[in-house]
Amino acid sequence: MVPVVAKNLTATFDSYAAAIQEFTLKMNNAVTERADMTATHGIRGFQITDRNPDGTLKIEAVTLGTKNFFTKYEADTVQVFSMVYGSVGGNICTITANQARIRQLGYEDSDGIVATPIEFQLSRSTMNDEFSIVLT
Repeated sequence: MVPVVAKNLTATFDSYAAAIQEFTLKMNNAVTERADMTATHGIRGFQITDRNPDGTLKIEAVTLGTKNFFTKYEADTVQVFSMVYGSVGGNICTITANQARIRQLGYEDSDGIVATPIEFQLSRSTMNDEFSIVLT
């Protein structure tokens, strides 16, 4: 299987389809060593005991009249993020997060183009559903 090149993808943040420059998604797992003196090396294994997923979306800046993410940040409301990566069956990855809360945003220069980096926290609405990844 050939990896999909990150181009021509479909993505929205708060129903807005922006020109995306970068996207990161981090699980921020807390991994705990399981000590066991009866094990050969004194360690039974490792276990994920907590997580705090977040991400960053860097988009090309637009006028506030086109899309004002600052009002979403100030209202402290959750946003929906969705991205479909790939278009050929068997090589499509869909990432959806229904509880993305903007933590920080601003403006920066990106090779002469004004960009808006949006840092967001992913929250649960029910058990273990901060985001979903579906492969089709």
